[in-house]
Amino acid sequence: MTNVSYISEINLPSKSGYAHHVLKICDAFSKSYKTKLYVNSSNINFSSLKKNYLLKKNFQIIHHKKKRKNNFISRITFVLFILNNIDKNSLIISRSVLSSLFLSALNIKNILELHHPPTGLTKIIFVIFRFMGMDKNLKYIFLHKNLKKLMSMNKGIILDDSVDINDFKKKIIKIKYEYCYVGSLFKGKGLEIIYELALKFTKKKFHVFGDLNSIDYKTFSIERLRKVPNLYLHNFKTYSHIPSILKSSKILLMPYLNNVNVNSENLEVSRYMSPLKMFDYLASGKIIFASNLKVYNHVLKHGNNSFIVKKNDLNGWFSLINNFLYKKQLVKKISRNAIMTASNYTWEKRVKKIISYYQQK
Repeated sequence: MTNVSYISEINLPSKSGYAHHVLKICDAFSKSYKTKLYVNSSNINFSSLKKNYLLKKNFQIIHHKKKRKNNFISRITFVLFILNNIDKNSLIISRSVLSSLFLSALNIKNILELHHPPTGLTKIIFVIFRFMGMDKNLKYIFLHKNLKKLMSMNKGIILDDSVDINDFKKKIIKIKYEYCYVGSLFKGKGLEIIYELALKFTKKKFHVFGDLNSIDYKTFSIERLRKVPNLYLHNFKTYSHIPSILKSSKILLMPYLNNVNVNSENLEVSRYMSPLKMFDYLASGKIIFASNLKVYNHVLKHGNNSFIVKKNDLNGWFSLINNFLYKKQLVKKISRNAIMTASNYTWEKRVKKIISYYQQK
């Protein structure tokens, strides 16, 4: 096996973590294999993507159309495009449920990676195909063990998200940001807590980097947020800026609520997420303050590579910030352990696990 074909229903350019994951894993595959990425649409050249995502290698991006709408009909046409163009003799990895199912039905082996359960009509088709045994040519990758359990799946492997630790090699001494959050701003991601922390700790400075258009305006308005003098809102930055931002921060925040939404308001992922942000935070070697969620307690360890809010509410956050002492020796210990943890979750190691799984009979 020398070729890899990766299928993804993304439109490039994109501000999503989904696109980040796809481009980085294809970059890792391309270090050893000729890699093709099949996407919905793309109107950005590869050199720009390479710069924006700090990609190290080159791989081919094949798009269906330059621009397209996202609906069920367009997804079906994308499946037809895949069936007509995919290299059927390559290792096929897919984030497209429908594409994987139809490839399997045509006796074409492939790996379907799931980060959340299928929804809507796709869910119905998925259940029917499984019931009829038409997924026999499928192998599965699950982002979290809870997702595999939720879907009552017997086969498949579990792989967390990953990071390229080489993106964080540059030394930065000057601290620009005291408390920093980087990531999406959808409901439950933590802006709700950061706002309250800024109101409580008026002498501390809180910086938020993310797509301001993704804020839940039922909860906040930009005007309301900007009235808090020690809360600094920075709009979306491409990934190429993220390592420097994180390494220029004193403390990194992961203030997830008990319910976490992504792009779709109906898609709640708190039980089976593996945040890309978490691995970037770890690779930066900075102090991490995180909500107490079981979903990532196999990665984040209190007092070892991070600090976990014991009680996942505002009082718990208030207590952690009030009582935390920023000591040089402590910072060195946390930094060392955080980077060591990140080194266990690299894209290259993820690729090796996928290849090993693919080669299993």
